[in-house]
Amino acid sequence: MKRFFLCAMLIWLVFSGIYSQDNAIKKGLDVLSEQAVRAQLDFLASDWMEGRETGEKGIDMAADYIASMFQVYGLQPADFQKDRDGFAGWGNRRGGAGTGDRMNYFQEFALMKTENSDDHELAVITETHGSRKTTRFAYSNDFGFMNRPIISQEGEFPVVFVGYGLVNKEEDYDDYAGVTVKGKVVVRLIGFPGHRDTTSTAYKKFHPGGNEWTKYREELDRNELAIEKGAVAVIAVYTTRDITLDFAKNVFRYNFGDYEGDVPPVSSHTNRMYFPGDTVSKSIPVFSATHRVANELTTGTKVSLETFEKQVQETMKPDSRELRDKRVYFRQTVKTSVIVARNVLGMIEGKNPDEILVVGAHYDHLGKYDGNVYNGSDDNASGTVAVMSIARACMATGIKPERTLIFAAWTAEEKGLLGSEFFTEHPPAGNIIAYLNYDMISRNDDTDSSGVKCSMTYTQSFSTLEDISRKYNEQCGLGLQIQYKPREKPTGGSDHNAFVHKNIPVFYYMAGWHDDYHKPGDHPEKADIDKMTRLTKLGFLSIWDMANGDSLPARQ
Repeated sequence: MKRFFLCAMLIWLVFSGIYSQDNAIKKGLDVLSEQAVRAQLDFLASDWMEGRETGEKGIDMAADYIASMFQVYGLQPADFQKDRDGFAGWGNRRGGAGTGDRMNYFQEFALMKTENSDDHELAVITETHGSRKTTRFAYSNDFGFMNRPIISQEGEFPVVFVGYGLVNKEEDYDDYAGVTVKGKVVVRLIGFPGHRDTTSTAYKKFHPGGNEWTKYREELDRNELAIEKGAVAVIAVYTTRDITLDFAKNVFRYNFGDYEGDVPPVSSHTNRMYFPGDTVSKSIPVFSATHRVANELTTGTKVSLETFEKQVQETMKPDSRELRDKRVYFRQTVKTSVIVARNVLGMIEGKNPDEILVVGAHYDHLGKYDGNVYNGSDDNASGTVAVMSIARACMATGIKPERTLIFAAWTAEEKGLLGSEFFTEHPPAGNIIAYLNYDMISRNDDTDSSGVKCSMTYTQSFSTLEDISRKYNEQCGLGLQIQYKPREKPTGGSDHNAFVHKNIPVFYYMAGWHDDYHKPGDHPEKADIDKMTRLTKLGFLSIWDMANGDSLPARQ
């Protein structure tokens, strides 16, 4: 009889715990309504925020709003860095709406802001038979920048042609094999082996797949690779089109997209930001050059760009080489100033504060230029709303989680993923188990008429991240058609990148690509609120599971 009583009690306790947890999850899901999601998105992406550019008034308003919501939901300020290691970057130095208790939600740090000028030079020097010829090219006529310069530099250097600047280990292809680029200018082509012929074997092997964003990111990654190899500059050449027309001045009137005016539009691309640091940044100029520049670089050498592309398409073997008797001189100038940036961080402390899960999204965007507000509704008010909503849902459960949860709104993502990088360089005490990133979760691409398609990219060696997502998408009837994308190192153009570099497992969702990306037309009324809410619910369920259960990311 006594044994039966103890067994019954055990069964009651087990089922009582399950019921309690299920009830808590239901409470969390109940607050994730489409109405609440819409209300936050409409305000955060409104004209009042002036495009939320880092260093401008609008982003401070947005930061105060996010901190207010964290305060309303009952999150603690995540002031774990205060007075630690001599760092005093917390609080609001500006006064105004962000003062008082709310200031501890802010993680402040300094950034150098650089503004581009028109004072740049690029010249090709040819040395033959003891003579020296310098051919000077004009900025915004023969060359521009693929990146935005962040420091004034000049010098004269030897030149190396590195094909497409591509390294693909799977296909045993390396454009840097056999050449040394340290201390030299590299010349590379935009594209990949076979990119001119979609029926070629090379095209099928080397095509990056994905959308235009994927291709754009791959080109940026190749610039980063050149820096890692020690190059002092990159000259990138389009062989499929002549970029001369890109520099052409309209003698009548500019009228394209959402812009109409007598002068070219100004945008956030005229400035960059970076950490001041103790040393000069490793950033190098990446020039985009016309065919005139490319021909001057290769004339008299053994390199023909046309021949190279045909050859590499057939052989799928690189043919990089130094451009002997050629040197490049360049000079770039920038204007600099110092600004204060703010991450917004809230926390739910767990029973075990040494185990931490982070949910984050960048809340900055491109700002306001020529009277146009770049509202950035999808990019990335949508992700920021998801972070705030998940924080609210976790608080609504009424249960203290087993592990600590930190909710982060990152600044300066559009300036180079700087807010999340600063956080990972000044982390909380404890072990960050995983990071969930939200970026662009409210739109549909042209193939998604039902509003159910999305992707989830995650750290490949932690397959439990996919298992958790699949489980809750099915069990809770979210109805999302998720394309799972495991990657060994899922780096790229969003804030998960900083966590990957610290070997922290990550996963992130993306809803769909659209033509309003980085344009004034990215408005909240175009959002698919139903889809955005489903993705928010999926994130809540996944994070709450990891915060309380045994479904932690486990290396396979």
